[in-house]
Amino acid sequence: MKRFFVLGAFLVSVMATSESTSLAQPKQLPVKLNAETKFEIKHHIHCLTFSPDGKTLAVAEENVHLYDVSGESPKAIGVLKSRVGFGIRSIAFSPDGKLLAFGGCDHSVRVWDPTAQKEQFRANDHRGDVRSVAFSPDGRLLASGSNDRTAILWSVANDGKLTEQSVIKAEDKFASAVCAVVFANKGKALVTGGSNGTFRVFGLDKGVKQAGGFKAKSGSGDVSVVSSPDGKLWGISDHKAVHLLTSAGAAAGTLEGHKENVSDVAFSPDGKLLATVGRDGTLHVWSIAAKMPRITKERPGKFTSVAWAPVPDAAGNMVLAAGLEDGTVWILKVGYGK
Repeated sequence: MKRFFVLGAFLVSVMATSESTSLAQPKQLPVKLNAETKFEIKHHIHCLTFSPDGKTLAVAEENVHLYDVSGESPKAIGVLKSRVGFGIRSIAFSPDGKLLAFGGCDHSVRVWDPTAQKEQFRANDHRGDVRSVAFSPDGRLLASGSNDRTAILWSVANDGKLTEQSVIKAEDKFASAVCAVVFANKGKALVTGGSNGTFRVFGLDKGVKQAGGFKAKSGSGDVSVVSSPDGKLWGISDHKAVHLLTSAGAAAGTLEGHKENVSDVAFSPDGKLLATVGRDGTLHVWSIAAKMPRITKERPGKFTSVAWAPVPDAAGNMVLAAGLEDGTVWILKVGYGK
């Protein structure tokens, strides 16, 4: 676990003005699976994401399938016919839900209007698969990470047009595919995760400047790097495990339960749960406080992606979506018991 402490130190150096990073231990309530359903798109699923209001789920293959998930049963509402060659690798809604950005195996970064179902902009500046895209909290910036070992920072116009601000390259020898990009400290910092276990933090408040970097002893493969909603806890996938790290630089535990590599990880909107899915066809919903899975589902096939709706549904459930390679999407509605 010590190998992750340096990343935490760099997070602190960039996030010095953020709130205290101490993690309070919340009262542990039973985690309940209140409902589950599924639907199929009959295509290989690469990634998925919820709209900011939690009512729309975007499921990506070569095209993007939009579903209304606000009711008891998901309803198809449209398909963005993007026809991205070999598939879409990453996808994200803007904070206001008016734009949908995604990166593809064709090296493109595209921005669509999901309501009008119209492409607004397409950039082809990367020279490799675009593995990760993320909007800043204010929606004015978009970051994209690629197999070409770079991240690009874009400014975002109201109509979705992108303007390249900076091409971010490593200032050290640990260059690798950029598998994850995450904005931190209210958009003042960008954290990147590399396929060889390299993590870097870039300050953005005075131009783009690398504030530090760290390489794990062994590569982490298709690494996922996610932040809890309050930014106080980070989850980092490492083969079959997920390491938890506070932004104060302290190890917060390791979650081990998958038999094959972890495909994706996601924090619940209240920050108390972490969902992980793996190539072993297993979905775990972990209690962060207990470091134990509270819900486990095993399905035939391989999971590729997982996401929580940012806000609860009308009944107060937290809504979780997980996609399998075969095109099946499972929707779980999770709550707490007494």
